[in-house]
Amino acid sequence: MDSREAAHLTLPIPAGIKRHYNSYAVARAAVANRMHPRQVFGTCYIVPRPHRRMSGRLIKVMSQPVDPLEDAGRLDFTKSYQLTRLIVGVIGVTLPLVLIVFDALIFEQFSIRRSLSAYYHSGVRDWFVGSLCAIGVGLFTYMGTRLGSFDNWVSTTAGVCAIVVAFFPVKTAAAQMPTELQTKLGEALVQSIHFTFAAIFLTLLGLMSLRFGIGDGRRPDRTARQRKGWRVVHFACAGAIWLSVIALIVIKVAKVSISHGILIGEVVAIEGFGLSWFLKGSELFSIALGRDRVSKERRAQHEQNPQTSDALASGTTTAAS
Repeated sequence: MDSREAAHLTLPIPAGIKRHYNSYAVARAAVANRMHPRQVFGTCYIVPRPHRRMSGRLIKVMSQPVDPLEDAGRLDFTKSYQLTRLIVGVIGVTLPLVLIVFDALIFEQFSIRRSLSAYYHSGVRDWFVGSLCAIGVGLFTYMGTRLGSFDNWVSTTAGVCAIVVAFFPVKTAAAQMPTELQTKLGEALVQSIHFTFAAIFLTLLGLMSLRFGIGDGRRPDRTARQRKGWRVVHFACAGAIWLSVIALIVIKVAKVSISHGILIGEVVAIEGFGLSWFLKGSELFSIALGRDRVSKERRAQHEQNPQTSDALASGTTTAAS
């Protein structure tokens, strides 16, 4: 690559990141090595189309490390991003246990219901609906900065499905009165909507866990053993979710009689989703415990020579993915 081509590559890069981690050099390195966008780790800047034609390649520029001394705003964004994952994961992991235990302890309903969805018609209905809505809103918003991306479409669709599942309940038991929605539309139709969107919701959750595994398997800030371990964990969660969906469909369509079979399938799927998201969001703890701390030596070195500090920053890591 000659100097003229390199100059073209640097033109569209926002001036605000010029001093961050020698981003111009990163841009040139990305092009020289023909890096695929998914191999580039961190916040990306896309060169406008006219400049892509000049260089002949799609260029993605990353400000590699999350350095609180240089980019506190991005670190705060990363924390918020991970916190959303963590909260959604906690809600998912605890939802089955809370529904069953609270229904027994508070409302003295000691017989476990046939499915998680059946808890809509119990004293813990507000918790059931609220939890699904919280998960839905979390899924709907957390990828909002990546408009048009595949992950954003998957997450947004899953969030909408979660909210629909929350407000379209299954059929009531014999001694229960139907809701106004069920009376208006008919219990059969409302239940069909519930099952359809629940299947789509769980399927997309499995896809998101699969994407987590693929992403963690390519992270350059981890060892080969760590990449393999995290990939296996997220793949296992995705597999558990999809197997549960298949089992639920078989039970429903073939009318297989298994004691609490639907409940078991729903619990396995929700726990797989919650665990995957909790582990992905737990990277927040790594940030809180040290990745966002700048040592006194580095701070003093930065004050004396900012360029040297930027060079040292290239050795730090980021939790954003």
